[in-house]
Amino acid sequence: MARDLFELEKGLRVVDENGSGGVEFLQGSAVPGGGGDTDAAPQGSLYQRTNGENYIKTTAGTGTDKWVRLALSTEIVASRWREEKVKVVTGDVAPASSTVIDLTSSPFGDDDNPDLTASDFAVDDHILFGKGGTPKLMRVSVVSSPNITVVDADNALVSGDNFIVTYYLPDSPDSQESKALVNYNGTDYVKLADVNWDFADGINLQSGYAASSGDITASDTVQSAMQKVDGNVDALTSAVGVSQGDTNMGTYTGSIISDNTSAKSNIQELETDLEALQTAAGISAEAVDFGTFTGSILTDNSTAKVLFQELETDLEALQTAVGIAAEAVDLGTFTGSIISDNTTVKNALQELETDLDAVQTLTGVAAESVDLGTFTGDVIPDSSTIKAALQALETAVEGDQTSQAAVTAAVTLDSVLVDEFQAVTWHVTLVLASDRARRISFYITAHHDGTIAPAADAATVDDSLYAKIRVGASFNHDVDVDLNGTGASQAMRLRIAASGAIDAYAVRVSAIRY
Repeated sequence: MARDLFELEKGLRVVDENGSGGVEFLQGSAVPGGGGDTDAAPQGSLYQRTNGENYIKTTAGTGTDKWVRLALSTEIVASRWREEKVKVVTGDVAPASSTVIDLTSSPFGDDDNPDLTASDFAVDDHILFGKGGTPKLMRVSVVSSPNITVVDADNALVSGDNFIVTYYLPDSPDSQESKALVNYNGTDYVKLADVNWDFADGINLQSGYAASSGDITASDTVQSAMQKVDGNVDALTSAVGVSQGDTNMGTYTGSIISDNTSAKSNIQELETDLEALQTAAGISAEAVDFGTFTGSILTDNSTAKVLFQELETDLEALQTAVGIAAEAVDLGTFTGSIISDNTTVKNALQELETDLDAVQTLTGVAAESVDLGTFTGDVIPDSSTIKAALQALETAVEGDQTSQAAVTAAVTLDSVLVDEFQAVTWHVTLVLASDRARRISFYITAHHDGTIAPAADAATVDDSLYAKIRVGASFNHDVDVDLNGTGASQAMRLRIAASGAIDAYAVRVSAIRY
């Protein structure tokens, strides 16, 4: 005899032993979560759709977002990770190999403001073109702002390829076009998940970590960049002659510079002594010669060396009467420590000449030089006097560190003019005002897209915060680099804010001019 299948209307509910909870097995033609039984179903329930799809309810409540569709066997393919660095996924049609793209006049069609520019790319970055159309993987072969040149990738796409992508442009708005895990299923790109790197705080450095040196490039890993920063800081402290953690310049063997004081204090002491020397020599500040004389022996507007040479020449003619004769056997006593007491004019001048030779060697200039010559950096002007050079150093050192106390609302901790600097790196320390044992330190590097030839205001600034360290419990703070103003006064600003009062300190570690 024929037998009929067992039938259930609507669905099946399986409950716990005491009937207080359980799950349901439902069916229907529509997507679940649109109302009725599927909204009322408890978490964990299953739904069989008449088109062959299966869903599980992962979150209690109403709405289609509470249900997750289970993958069909035809959608599951073998996966592999691709090693290419993919910068962008876009729905734009893939161009021909060796095409030049002007990202200023022709940005990606699905890119939300602000648009990506050539500065966001490096040679050998890759782009996944053709989302929703004809997918193609292409490589960036040339970057020449505002253009990039793309060529066919060395290896074509294969079904099951997986990529970590920096910008997933099909998402919207711009804040959602962030890092994503993308799969190529043989037909199109499928975003499997957004990627959040916040977990990186718990990643340990490799056991082979060692400080290195050099400029950080786009090809550096986080660890290799930290190694370069570490090594560059070591080199800087070594060049200055101090050790890491030192808060002063240590001890000196002479009597002019005080021990265990700052570089600024040291330079101030040198400046004070030099001003006293100018007074003793009878010349004014920044004078390059000794001015005029009333006699006929010394040449007007001469340096000390020329004057002493002229005096030496005349004194040599008088050495018997002045330095050797029985009636003039010495010059008596002196209060200083350079010229010996009871010596002749010749010996006194010799001692002065010897000391002056030492001063020339110390200052690094040749005999008869009227200035310090040229410098390789941009802090001390070429052809400066010692005073002018020290003044330039003093000005630069005084401008290195800035601070703001009791910061809550956003303040500008430091800024540089866009027309003078392309990029800048700050070393920042934040201290919680209510508990100064809690502090955070880090480096932040920023650059912009402004130009000076031809002149153009910056429209975009990008920054990277790294080498972050903390003492005590963390506290809320916000760090940002932005642009302010237009034309010659446009500035790139380091901005700090916090929910609770903090004291903020910043040192401009380096700044790159045009």
